[in-house]
Order: sequence, then C-alpha cells, then structure tokens
Amino acid sequence: AKLPIPFFSEKDPAPFITLGLCISRDPKSGGKNTSIYRLQLKGRNRLGIMAQHLVRQLLEAESIGKGLPIAIAIGTDPVLPLATQWMAPYGTDELALAGALRGEPVEVVKAETGDLEVPATAEIIIEGTVLPNVREEEGPFGEVSGYYTPSNPKPIIEVSAITHRKNPIYQAALTGMPTTENHVLKQLPLEATYYWQLKKEFPGVTAVHFPAAGTVGMTCVIAMKQAYECEARNVIAAMIGTRRNKITVVVDDDIDIFDMEKVWWAIATRTQADEDVIVFPRVVATAMDPSVRKLRVGSSLGIDATKPFGQSFPEIVTVPGADNV
Repeated sequence: AKLPIPFFSEKDPAPFITLGLCISRDPKSGGKNTSIYRLQLKGRNRLGIMAQHLVRQLLEAESIGKGLPIAIAIGTDPVLPLATQWMAPYGTDELALAGALRGEPVEVVKAETGDLEVPATAEIIIEGTVLPNVREEEGPFGEVSGYYTPSNPKPIIEVSAITHRKNPIYQAALTGMPTTENHVLKQLPLEATYYWQLKKEFPGVTAVHFPAAGTVGMTCVIAMKQAYECEARNVIAAMIGTRRNKITVVVDDDIDIFDMEKVWWAIATRTQADEDVIVFPRVVATAMDPSVRKLRVGSSLGIDATKPFGQSFPEIVTVPGADNV
C-alpha cells in the first residue's frame, strides 16, 4: 500500500499495476518469460494477475504440486518493456532480446526470495509466488479496447518481498480508449513482428501498421508490391491464420499506411465489395473484442484495396508545387 499504485478508469474495482514486467520460468523446461500483465491490488501481500504465457507455466507448476515463482520489475530501461511485446515463440528470453536491441546485455541480479534474475537497475522489484490451484475474481478493468473487460477468476500472487532504489520512481502506463501509452507500447513491436514474418513469405511487403484505433491487434494495414495476381489475398489469408486480428487491409506500396485517410481513400477507390472483400467466419477471437457473441469465437474481414494486377488504372492526380506549400 506504500506504492502509489493508481486507479485508472472510473469503474476499476481497485488500483492496478499496468507497467510491471513479470519475470517467470517454466518449471519443467526452464524457459524464461518476461511479459507485461495487468496486476490488481488484492491486499497487503496479494495481487491478482491476468496472464497468457504465464498461465502455461503455472499449469506446469500445478501439475507437480507447486506454485510459480515470479518477480515484477517496475521502472526499467524503456527497451525492456518494448522487448516484452514482441510476439516471440514460447520460451524466448525477452531480456536477451532487449540486450540485443540495446547493443549490450541487460544487467541482472538474483532476486531476494526466488530463483529468478531481475533487472539490476529497476526502480522497484516485487517478488512472490503465483499460488497453485487458487483463483479469485479479477477485474473489471478499462482495457486497450476502450471498454471494460468483465471480471473473471484469475490466479493470485502472494508477495514475499519488495525491494527498491532510494527514492524510487513508480512507473505506470495509461490504458483505455485509444490512443494511450499502452497502445504505443504494443504498436511498435507488433508491427516489427509481423513485418518480419510476412516479409519471409511475401517479399513484396513493404510496411505493416497496427493502428491504435484498432486497439493494436484488431485492425492491420499492410502495404505491398504484388508479384502476381491475388497475392494480396494470400497475405490476408496468412494474417487470418497467424494473428487473431479482426480486420486486415492490404494496399499498394504507393499508399502511406500510417495515414488512415490515405488508407480509406484506397479502399474507396480501389475496391469493389463483391470481388475484394473476404469474410472468414468462425475463427478464434481476441478476448478484448467486446462484440463477440460467443466466447472466443468471432470472424475476420479482409479487404484487398490494391489496384487490379496487370491492368491499366487511372493515373493519380498531382499538383505541381503542392508539397512545398
């Protein structure tokens, strides 16, 4: 309670830690994981946690009758939280990735009460154990979708130690209606992740953008130079299969995909709904989508907003000197 953990949204039931880097290890494989999960203050030594990869580790620990040690770092080198948002394969050490991005290893020290290594220059470290076979109501919380997510039973952390620098700085990140710090934090690594993935199979891809208005995940815009007819549709199909995004738009490489006015211009002038719109029903939906009618089942929309391949198309108007005005 001495930490200045804020309330964020009006109907949040408690203060939440929103920029805590949660460090844990798979109890069987030993694989490390560092991710950012929201943490609800539940008592003097208890936190509720909404987690993804960590739940897989917790289930492994529970299968051998143990809890899962965890350390939460608050106030770090800004490269570290960016590294945690890369869509890395399970078992990837995000602190090692952060070291690569920084150009030098992340300095770590051993935690006081658990067998984990934590960033040595963090402002605050909270240590504890995710309790086995314990779930309590967590939430609601004003999430990146701009809506409250409902409360659900979630794992509980029992805190064993808190260490900090002298006069520590508590760091928080606002979330809620786009655009907030959390949207920007997720946006950069997500765009890099999918640019890297798509470029391997589709060399003509020139840029990938997850606009904040799409809650950084539910809408994706891709620019590419097609090498053959219908390649843009293949890119849409690939995105439906690799990301639980809801809407994928593919445009030509002459469109600035970071300017949504230009993207909408391409949709308005280069598509026909009966030929260029793809609806893929019954796919896994993101938990952040409030429009889902059935738990985790949704649909995906693809829009091919590229010019017809190999066909003539009207020339874009240019006004001499307009760029200098």
